[in-house]
Amino acid sequence: MTMPMSSMTGSIVGKRFYKQVTTREADDGNGWNVMLDYRTLKTPSKRPLKLPTLALAKAIAAEWDYQVCFISIECYWICKS
Repeated sequence: MTMPMSSMTGSIVGKRFYKQVTTREADDGNGWNVMLDYRTLKTPSKRPLKLPTLALAKAIAAEWDYQVCFISIECYWICKS
């Protein structure tokens, strides 16, 4: 079985490595984070992704939770815009 390729980078996209997707208030109380198990979702520059509203954090969390077996960048409409 071959793993899917990212249309953005041409690299192999990995298997889903997390079990639970949640949101929580940022440590400084100013914004929201998306959590993959106990890990905070990070930006490409390795900084924690901090979102201004709970609604946006929940929408991005839903995109990550939608992935079943493989992580496919094509399914991340909000994250890739």
